[in-house]
Amino acid sequence: PMLLTRNSIRLLSISAIASLMLGAGVDYSLNLPKGFPIPDIPLDNKLTEDRVALGRKLFFDNILSLDSSKSCSSCHIPALAFTDGKKVSEGIKGRKVVRNSSSLANVAYMKGLMRDGGIPTLEMQVEAPVEEHAELDFSLEFIALRMMKVPEYVKMSEIAYGRAPDPFVVTRALAAFERTLISGNSPFDQHFYQHKETLDPDQLKGYEVFKKKGCENSHSGFLFTHQSFHSTGLYLH
Repeated sequence: PMLLTRNSIRLLSISAIASLMLGAGVDYSLNLPKGFPIPDIPLDNKLTEDRVALGRKLFFDNILSLDSSKSCSSCHIPALAFTDGKKVSEGIKGRKVVRNSSSLANVAYMKGLMRDGGIPTLEMQVEAPVEEHAELDFSLEFIALRMMKVPEYVKMSEIAYGRAPDPFVVTRALAAFERTLISGNSPFDQHFYQHKETLDPDQLKGYEVFKKKGCENSHSGFLFTHQSFHSTGLYLH
């Protein structure tokens, strides 16, 4: 049998850490519409098929809430552009949330998340709805403990991240899945980026007015936003 020296063990440890940072398994290929850049992906959460699969499973699982009644998909419904179509969203036990559920389309490109943009990464944002009393009212630690009781989750976690379920895995997996929710190729995208005749005369006229009135000063680029936050003078409810 091969004998491991202290240096060789150290090298193996470094290799294991590097494997986690770079990501193991098959890379996940984002289907980006023409004109859309490659989003920034954190070094510790490289997109792979296994990580996205784990995040997708968690996203639709009520295991994420205190009373096992709600999941991410309860307020971010795919058929409603990952919103819930409500003026004000509801968490567990019918608790009213102070805001509605915004769409998750193209969140991979967002530099600031939540209403005030105060959360800089998807990984960090996961904790907000999980621990908010009016939403899921739970904790990342207890989610991980529930996952540990499900052999499939343990296996998927070890394959995707080289470790058993824990808060690191929960936040990274959900963020990985959310980065795949890319929306593009609208009639305007096809007109602007692919030079196709997909807009009718009224729509083309509307776009000219849009530019003439300076709307592009705030609604620019492939996402129609420059990702800044402004006070419109209206009350926040």
